[in-house]
Amino acid sequence: MKQFFTFLIILLSVIVSKAQESATFSHYYAYPILVNPGYTGFGEHQLLLNFKNNWTGFPGAPKDFSVSYNGPLNSRSGLGAQVFTEKVASLRINKFQLNYAYLVPVKEFKVGVGLSGEFQSEKIESSVASDALTLPNDEVLQDALNGLKLFDVSFGVYAESKSGLYFGFTLPNMIRARLDNNVVAGKEAAKAFQNYTLNLGFKHDMSDYGIVLEPSVMLRNYRTVPIQVDFNLLASILEKKAFGGISYRAGESSRGGLLAGVRWGFGTLMYSYNYSFRKLQDYSGGGHEISLKFNLNNALNADDTANENF
Repeated sequence: MKQFFTFLIILLSVIVSKAQESATFSHYYAYPILVNPGYTGFGEHQLLLNFKNNWTGFPGAPKDFSVSYNGPLNSRSGLGAQVFTEKVASLRINKFQLNYAYLVPVKEFKVGVGLSGEFQSEKIESSVASDALTLPNDEVLQDALNGLKLFDVSFGVYAESKSGLYFGFTLPNMIRARLDNNVVAGKEAAKAFQNYTLNLGFKHDMSDYGIVLEPSVMLRNYRTVPIQVDFNLLASILEKKAFGGISYRAGESSRGGLLAGVRWGFGTLMYSYNYSFRKLQDYSGGGHEISLKFNLNNALNADDTANENF
């Protein structure tokens, strides 16, 4: 049994190394900056912390953590940065990303055209080399132990109208290059337009009922993963101080999700639970994701008010 779990841990490492070219966040429809550099600088200065735990119950289940900032430089541009780390089994992935977006009004829309540059490192823990299931002279294993280094560029467009309609388009990993000489398979340089996402949504303010409804849809196409389509519905009440939502992913990796959150002062806390409709769910506790956002403009204003009162 111990050998089986050890094999499973190594297998998970390989799967993630080959399939997760772009981190998949469930909270993207509340925080577009997680997936679209075109959103950079759209709102006020924001700090976002995100934690995600997939396949809970499995040894070495994936755990992601990210910290990101984005805000406007001026009325026409925005700047952002993100630090991301993922631990899955014996694999550790670290990323550092910088975003820039140019913002321009187009009729009733505010449009952001953005680019992100990302440095990524991947490394297998040294303890894997001493495992009985591994071959000590395996070239691929040795390169994974030494670590992989990659650089990629992503492109995104995000647009939002005063009427509540919004849409986005991204080209993740548009330019992807290896920065090392290792021969690990599955990490060759990507070709442009192999990966893309499309999303469309609408914010419907039902002020007579004190509710804001936000249906949206997201289509993802990554070269190593079958096409996925997400259908989401977000509802806000109590002057947007409380909100909840549901989501459904169609495709080979079909799943459902529930989301709930609260807003106060300059902060927003959001939690979601994802449940897979595949056989894997029989052995897993599902996925959990938590986001904590701070509106830095409001925080500074609150401090100023406190100082004035003092």
